[in-house]
Amino acid sequence: MVLQKRYVYCPGGPLMDCHAATLVELADGTLLCAWYAAEGPDTAIYGARLAPGDREWREWNVLTDTPGFSDGNPVLLRDNHNRLWLFFVTRFGDRWDTCQVKFCHSLDAGQSWGDPYLLRADWGWMTGCKPLLRPDGTILLPLYAERGGAFVLRTEDGGMHWEMSQVVQNRTGVIQPSIAPLSHGRLLMLLRTCEKARGTIWQAFSGDDGRTWSNPERTALPNPGARIDLIRLHSGRMALAFNDSSEARTPLTVALSEDEGRTWPVRLDLEVGNREYSYPTLLQTRDNLLHIVYTCYHTHIAHLTCDEAYILAHGRIVP
Repeated sequence: MVLQKRYVYCPGGPLMDCHAATLVELADGTLLCAWYAAEGPDTAIYGARLAPGDREWREWNVLTDTPGFSDGNPVLLRDNHNRLWLFFVTRFGDRWDTCQVKFCHSLDAGQSWGDPYLLRADWGWMTGCKPLLRPDGTILLPLYAERGGAFVLRTEDGGMHWEMSQVVQNRTGVIQPSIAPLSHGRLLMLLRTCEKARGTIWQAFSGDDGRTWSNPERTALPNPGARIDLIRLHSGRMALAFNDSSEARTPLTVALSEDEGRTWPVRLDLEVGNREYSYPTLLQTRDNLLHIVYTCYHTHIAHLTCDEAYILAHGRIVP
């Protein structure tokens, strides 16, 4: 297949500063995308749908909005009971460290959403990358503290009780963790750096389903201080979307690993140029297509589709 690009949202409407898209596949194969943007002085969470067979995303609408305050960093999840979760943060001041994490549910495939609930009262906790649903229904929600440090909240009872993992941190600061399963029950966490120059992606591992994590280690993958996303594909390969640069949020690249994330030799640049392409979210749907949604210039939310064969055929090989 060829690489296909379309826009979830592009200028023509009133939304400004569109950013931080998330993506989920519904039971009927429809894709639901959410992001945050401003239509007035505050930001809200917006969403759009792409039904099977449709060429264009359907008209966007507000999913949740806290009056008088800014909402951001949405992440979507469909659990084993076909219930949709929307996690996000509400900012009560001028800085991101004034945020609190909230969530709400949809029981009708995202057509309507219940009232938001406060997940935890802690200040400065942030959502970033999508949750990981384990085979037994356990939800692992990666979070981070705005001033540095990453961790996971896990629930085994559908959100009635949440357990906080060990905090992953280092001297330079790591945030916005993305997690994916490896073989033999292990988990891999990749993290955005807070380094100001020549930054790299960091990694940690868990052997107890996200309760504890190894000390973070520097990888050879560059990072300019931007969110990344990691998934395990149906083939067993790992896929990573990131900015393959230590200085700029361009190019936007997808990489494949055949050795559980130890090396990433196959890399395909999805977007190149001097403008910003950032904050990707990866999703592989049941038909094996790989979907990437991301921020373009902070004015567009873009959507690319391809498959593994395309990446393997067109990607460059990095020694």
